[in-house]
Amino acid sequence: MSGPPDAEALVAAIFNAAYMVRHYARGGLTCFQREERAAAIRRMGLAVREAFNRSENFEPLLSAIVEGLTPELPRF
Repeated sequence: MSGPPDAEALVAAIFNAAYMVRHYARGGLTCFQREERAAAIRRMGLAVREAFNRSENFEPLLSAIVEGLTPELPRF
């Protein structure tokens, strides 16, 4: 890929990874679900690492982490 990284694609990757972390945080976790949640957290960490390595604009990436892991967005 040439040129600057597409910030929207990096943010989307973080949101997608965060969705799976939240998905496996629901209810009582079975042994399988605990393993899947740990794997989802690892995948999210890798997505975040890649995004920060490929971009110099950190604000949208930080916002994606916070918003992606927030179970319910605050109402203003």
